[in-house]
Amino acid sequence: MLVYHETQPSPQLARYIDCFWNLESTADFASLAPETVPPDGRIEIVFNLADPFRRHRLNHSTELQPLMLAVGQMRAYTTIEPTGRVNLFGLRFRPGGACAFFGLPLSELANQILPLTDLWPLQARELAERIHAATSLTERGRVSEAFLLRHLLRADKLDAMVEAGVQRILQNNGCLSSGSLLEGMNISERQLERKFQAKVGLSPKQLARVIRFQKIFTAYERNPLGSWISLAYECGYYDQAHLIRDFKEFSGQNPSGYFQQESDLARYLTHHHRMSEFSKTDD
Repeated sequence: MLVYHETQPSPQLARYIDCFWNLESTADFASLAPETVPPDGRIEIVFNLADPFRRHRLNHSTELQPLMLAVGQMRAYTTIEPTGRVNLFGLRFRPGGACAFFGLPLSELANQILPLTDLWPLQARELAERIHAATSLTERGRVSEAFLLRHLLRADKLDAMVEAGVQRILQNNGCLSSGSLLEGMNISERQLERKFQAKVGLSPKQLARVIRFQKIFTAYERNPLGSWISLAYECGYYDQAHLIRDFKEFSGQNPSGYFQQESDLARYLTHHHRMSEFSKTDD
């Protein structure tokens, strides 16, 4: 059984952090098969407090992941499997929120899962020690908040235009034209794209595609017996073929095949499982 909980950040960090979360198994959870985890438009920091995960690469090689990870903006799925007991604690940033804590363009982290020590050589170990010593999600969240507030980069606050653009993309579930996105901004499409690449890690178009793709999951959860063509229109796709194309690119599978075998692990490790709740327990 997997137990998942999440908690919201304080108002001081709400512009940067989506949530703090914890995913834990009550017993050994070695996977029978690798799990595909699709992108969700968020950068994350993940601390593994139990057994390592194994990552499967497209060239069929595998590697054990470090116990402290920085997960950049993913443009495609990644494939992982647990090797034993699961106990993960994560900091999920809002799109564009991580730029205030990393001193580099976030496009450099795109499609990468890196040891957190590559980005925070000293700070990562300090934070990890305190998180390991904490005994609850609430305490881990408080430790993380105190750390983040101390290390907030004063010279790299959120960009107002990027923040406004991200908000429009989220409000429209990724379904809006470039003209609608740029309305009232007094900036060119190319200039906004450069800002997004640096501050979000994806272009506006790429982020919109991922957010629109994520809507498929919530739409399917509401009506799993509906037709794919009606779901495509609901999610803003021109037709069923466009939905299937995006779904295969982001998940590696057709939607029907994916939903037949989607596991709790994959669901909990992406943003799409969250509806209006802030904590959930599942078998």
